Amino acid sequence: MAVNPWQPPYDHHAAAAPGAGEPQTTYGITEEIEGDARLKNVVETAVGNWNTVLREVGAQGDLIKRGTQSWPSEPDAAAIQLSLGEVTNPFGLGGGLTTPDCGGPDGNVCKETVTFDRETIRDLDEDSGVHLVAHELGHALGLDHSKYPVADDEVMSQEGTMGVAPPTKPTQEEARAVLALYGGSAS
Repeated sequence: MAVNPWQPPYDHHAAAAPGAGEPQTTYGITEEIEGDARLKNVVETAVGNWNTVLREVGAQGDLIKRGTQSWPSEPDAAAIQLSLGEVTNPFGLGGGLTTPDCGGPDGNVCKETVTFDRETIRDLDEDSGVHLVAHELGHALGLDHSKYPVADDEVMSQEGTMGVAPPTKPTQEEARAVLALYGGSAS
């Protein structure tokens, strides 16, 4: 097994839904994404790809579910909110940006807002769109960019794929890193 290149992970991640038994978190989409069948499909595919690989490494069910959970400041909100807007990424890369709103005893339990640049995501082919959403979901789930890319198929790599279709689902190593953050046991 490859060395986990995501250590240490971000110092924050989307909060797990309380009382859910198995670890899970929630996501929501704005009406603008909901009303665009292609973008909604891109989001659902990226979420489905994360959940599939998470189950492959030991999650008992879907870690990421559409819905809401209760917060001290808001009674009903998703832990990860996906939206469209104008994104000026400080690194000049990609078409998405993940920003946390953190609290909790250690300040690391967060609601994560993922904003995709409206024009960029609509201009991407389907695989590139799924890759972008899966990559930003990885950030919302607590992963940073891979520090030592060990494979071309890492969704969290900051490196481009140079003429190769971008990865649309996380590697098992990436999924194990997320599962560890949420208290699940990975195989």
